[in-house]
Amino acid sequence: MAKDVRKDIYLDEFLERVRQARKRHYRSQTLIAERMGLEQDKYKQYESRSFLPHYMIPLFCDLCHITADWLFTGQGERVMGPIPEPKQRPTKKTPTRQIRRVA
Repeated sequence: MAKDVRKDIYLDEFLERVRQARKRHYRSQTLIAERMGLEQDKYKQYESRSFLPHYMIPLFCDLCHITADWLFTGQGERVMGPIPEPKQRPTKKTPTRQIRRVA
């Protein structure tokens, strides 16, 4: 049975758009996986070998501020609304008050 080359090309292009969209707003797969309620290992397959499940497409598009049209076709407007400023990583805060030990 012959392999459908067009399907393989489309999958590769789709996975690349998923990767590009995620990298634009999230430094790591772990961060977006957490936002999507997934383990990082599960999310990783959506950038390397499998299509995002249909029920995750709207959430992914919202999180990455992209349109579904662009995700599926690579054409049209990529960005959905204004691009938000990148979020700063939280810094460790030192306690503002100290606890005194009672001798």
